[in-house]
Amino acid sequence: MPNQSLKEKVVVVGAGAKNLGGLISRTFGADGASVVVHYHGDSAKASADETVKAVKAAGGDAFAIQGDLTKVPAVAELFDEAVKRFGRVDIAINTVGKVLKKPIVETTEEDYDSMFATTLKRRTSSSGKRRST
Repeated sequence: MPNQSLKEKVVVVGAGAKNLGGLISRTFGADGASVVVHYHGDSAKASADETVKAVKAAGGDAFAIQGDLTKVPAVAELFDEAVKRFGRVDIAINTVGKVLKKPIVETTEEDYDSMFATTLKRRTSSSGKRRST
């Protein structure tokens, strides 16, 4: 069986500060990867900093970056910063999502559009033209 090591791999984790994304970031870091920990808003900054600290303590390298991944320029900046810091991106994982906590009959078109953009737009916006690194 081929070696499946994450050592020296570079991983970008969308919403990588807490919950599932934080677990993925910490796990990959403990396996030797360099991790780019994305977080969306100021309320997640402390979690992002804690995750970066945990990755480094486990032997990996990491940094955190904030951005609204519903905006294509923020997606580009996320990957540009990863390449600037670590030289390349080997793996990209997206755990960003938005949960709308109200009955479906109360959901407006604006609510739906916001949820759709948050959950799906990022997944397709960075899959277009491959950028050279």
